[in-house]
Amino acid sequence: MRPKAEPLVIGVTGGIGAGKSSVLSYLKRHTMSRVIQADTVGRELMEPGRSVYQALVSAYGDKILKEDGAIDKQALAKIGFSSKEAQLKLNALEHGLIREEIIKRIKGRASDPALQ
Repeated sequence: MRPKAEPLVIGVTGGIGAGKSSVLSYLKRHTMSRVIQADTVGRELMEPGRSVYQALVSAYGDKILKEDGAIDKQALAKIGFSSKEAQLKLNALEHGLIREEIIKRIKGRASDPALQ
């Protein structure tokens, strides 16, 4: 019996307007590819109770929260992009957790089965 092959993982990167979404849409329509978008994963992980949400609230406190408990993205941006150092801190808080979740999804072990 042949061992199960690891999935082929292709990363699509580029600046705003570079055509990433078009490439991903094409792959999804014309192949049996599964598309995982880092931006989407990041938004999901910013929901209350999720890993990025918890990391951000731990780092910045409730001053980044709306009345309903959701992250106030404008308040977070004001803090997180106030300096190069602040941006590096924000990126460090988010990127590792997002990468970890993407790897879990590639391996079929998403932290939330509904998101697989």
